[in-house]
Amino acid sequence: MLVAVVFFVLGVGLRYYGSWRRYEVPAERWSYFSETCNVVEYRDRRMRLYNNETEKYTTPKLDWIAWAHPGDTMMVFSIKGKRGYLNVLSGEIQIQPVYKHAWQFSEGVAAVEVGGRIGFIDARGQTCIPFTFLAPRYNATSFGFQFKSGYCTMVDSAGKVGLIDRKGDWVLKPYCDCIKNPVLGLRKARLKGKYGMFDQHLRLLLPFEYDTLDVMEQGIKAARDGGQVLLSLDAKEVLKPFVFDSIQLLNYETDKLNAQGEAIRLNTDYFTYKIARNWGLMGPNGKPITKAIYTSIEAVSNRLFLCNLETAVVTMDVHGVELKRTEK
Repeated sequence: MLVAVVFFVLGVGLRYYGSWRRYEVPAERWSYFSETCNVVEYRDRRMRLYNNETEKYTTPKLDWIAWAHPGDTMMVFSIKGKRGYLNVLSGEIQIQPVYKHAWQFSEGVAAVEVGGRIGFIDARGQTCIPFTFLAPRYNATSFGFQFKSGYCTMVDSAGKVGLIDRKGDWVLKPYCDCIKNPVLGLRKARLKGKYGMFDQHLRLLLPFEYDTLDVMEQGIKAARDGGQVLLSLDAKEVLKPFVFDSIQLLNYETDKLNAQGEAIRLNTDYFTYKIARNWGLMGPNGKPITKAIYTSIEAVSNRLFLCNLETAVVTMDVHGVELKRTEK
């Protein structure tokens, strides 16, 4: 009888211990990675994947794992300074960590760096675009070498940016400083601090003359020289001659105090509106009084304003007339 009790207690204990081992947290936390896997993060900042279906760890301890986005099937990880790829659903290593840098898969391929050069591999780890492109000399991870609509941003040996096709051929010669991924088929690019835009056929739709460009379903917001218009998506028509990014009602401090001893503030009839990073003065009728060229605008009274430039402070009236300028 005593032997039976011992075996019963031992069996329950082993089952409890196994269950506890299954759910113990040997790290700071467990977090969601995919439908089937969790990330286990350890106190030394390393991490590994745990498959909830097989109830097994699928990787050794890794330096980091890039977080999976909806629809991703492969994800970059790093161990001992080398990058490889994980299968998002199984959590298992699919491509071994042999790359200095590795980028997210897109349109079936991924950019990787070996020996200071960038090429592209497929999901089996086979080279599909040769390693003919020099890796950027500065912060290579800031470039998102991903194929979008059949083309990928690439950098030449001089640091200029263009587009390549799936054969690795330049379809847009590298002369830009930056090219963004397409939005509604349009690609925003930067050259010497100004923005332009290419259409889906890589023709220059808008010249490099703009402070900012933003593509929306309604059209293209195009800002330059303190003003902003809304253009049609083919850039042939001005849909709205004046659009702004945000707006604030101006108020000012009076010499009267409230019950708490704080200065009472009163609203003006005027607004400050924002385009890109700068502000302009707007009247009660919703029309701009000044261009959006100021870093900030403050109300002194209902009819007097302090407009800050980077090098000076301008005192201005409600007609946009400069009354005083004080250099900083």
